[in-house]
Amino acid sequence: MVNSIFYRLGLDLGASSLGWSVIQLDGPGGNPVGIAAAGVRIFEAGVEGDIEQGRDSSRAVVRRQARQPRRMQWRRQRRKQKLFILLQQLGLLPASAENDSVARKTLFDELDAKLMAKYITEDDHETHQKLPYLLRARAVSEPLPAFELGRALYHLAQRRGYLSNRKGEERDEESGKVLSAISEMDQKLAKAKLPLGAYFYQKVNPVEERIRRRWLSRKQYRDEFNAIRKIQENAHPHLTHKDWKKIEDAIFFQRPLKSQRHL
Repeated sequence: MVNSIFYRLGLDLGASSLGWSVIQLDGPGGNPVGIAAAGVRIFEAGVEGDIEQGRDSSRAVVRRQARQPRRMQWRRQRRKQKLFILLQQLGLLPASAENDSVARKTLFDELDAKLMAKYITEDDHETHQKLPYLLRARAVSEPLPAFELGRALYHLAQRRGYLSNRKGEERDEESGKVLSAISEMDQKLAKAKLPLGAYFYQKVNPVEERIRRRWLSRKQYRDEFNAIRKIQENAHPHLTHKDWKKIEDAIFFQRPLKSQRHL
């Protein structure tokens, strides 16, 4: 018959070490009678900084911070590529042999040159800088030719506005600045009674005031898309309701956050 040994295992979990000991007992749930074994395992900490003061940070934070922009850049390029292909399939952009970033830039450079020759005089430097906004302004007021409509829709996808993934109402200083800037723009659009692109075309002089580097909301862009669709649907009857939905999804789709319930 094998004799039973009763013991209790004690562990000490540290940031860079694991201590352990086996205490022998005189019976089930009994009293300690001696130390059967003990030891410690020391390993390199997974964080750096002052651990005791709680000022430590993960060693992977630099790698993670570099990875996030790379993912965002890849997803942004992928989204624009999908929209570019879709607009070509629907006849809203000229055909091209390739659809990578170089091919897209070449196609838009050639298209923009034709549109500038059509709409802009040689000495009109202000409008020259606002060509996409000119097309977006016209798109909400009158029917556009197919390629001009496609150019305006693609410009929407290039800068489609801010959308927070937060579910709660908590705000920090940075989010407060963002929401304040968006609210200010909402007031300007309501006062001017114009969609976003038309407002920039009619009310902002790019020589005196930058159009880019503003906090704008996803809703402002969606409202403009709906205004464009309302005017252009009858002018392009070959675009079905399903086609417009595909365009909308290609422009505004945002990947949902991964569930963290398992953590």
